[in-house]
Amino acid sequence: MTWNTEGHDPIPDEEAIPQLCYLASAMMLAGIQKISRPRLAQLLREARHRLPTELGYVQGTVEEFIHRVEDRSSLLMMTGHDIEDGQLVEFFEFRHLTFQEFLTARAMVEGWHPGRADADSLTSVLAPNFTDEKWREVIPLAAVLGGKATEELIRRLDRKSVV
Repeated sequence: MTWNTEGHDPIPDEEAIPQLCYLASAMMLAGIQKISRPRLAQLLREARHRLPTELGYVQGTVEEFIHRVEDRSSLLMMTGHDIEDGQLVEFFEFRHLTFQEFLTARAMVEGWHPGRADADSLTSVLAPNFTDEKWREVIPLAAVLGGKATEELIRRLDRKSVV
């Protein structure tokens, strides 16, 4: 809220965090660290549709949000251009992989991720990634962020380390 305020309106946490979490987790689930502007915009529209409780009130457009996040925080940055579907498009990535990992962990804890089902538990959404090296930081971060919801996750991880 206080970073880079000169000429930039703050982005409310309750608007920015669920969208960025959804984006980060979608990218992590797809195994990617860079994403084209069209795919980025599509995922943000999807987040707004699938998270109506959290994002149903958002007034600005997806393009405005992308611009504000990049200009204000540089958390998500345009890093170059590449060809996608025969078009030259901008590509974005999180400034540091750590941001993507933290936001993914938060997404998994809060249920702000693609494919979320009401019956999901933190363990059920993370278990398929237990042996994936790319999730090595996400899983412990989720265990810390999850509070009481992590008891089952920690038991599963403990059993896995004994085997």
